[in-house]
Amino acid sequence: MASTFGFIMLGAIGPRYASIAFASLLIAVYTMLGAHASENIWYQPSLLLAGAAWYGVISLVWLMLWPLQPVQQSLAEVFKSLSAYLEQKSDMFHRRATCNPSHCDCKMPGKTPRSSVR
Repeated sequence: MASTFGFIMLGAIGPRYASIAFASLLIAVYTMLGAHASENIWYQPSLLLAGAAWYGVISLVWLMLWPLQPVQQSLAEVFKSLSAYLEQKSDMFHRRATCNPSHCDCKMPGKTPRSSVR
């Protein structure tokens, strides 16, 4: 009971600790569910622990090969949400049927248009 509370509180520190705490609780639950099915009490928990360690090794190797992938994915998510925000914001503006930006003469008083400057 105290370890469960400790693992849950560990998840409050940050997202990495939350995933570690969740995985630890998941291994504990699977161990309790299958404890009666095995003759050797340490067989199933050792297999679960070995699988978790194997996953950790594979994820560390993946991180060494592609260290910037999590940053790139986070940046891609930021740009995706920013584009959705800007699309929603642009939908709030009313479009005029007579507005054609390609034929717009942006003449300012006392200045020459950009298209005529060479």
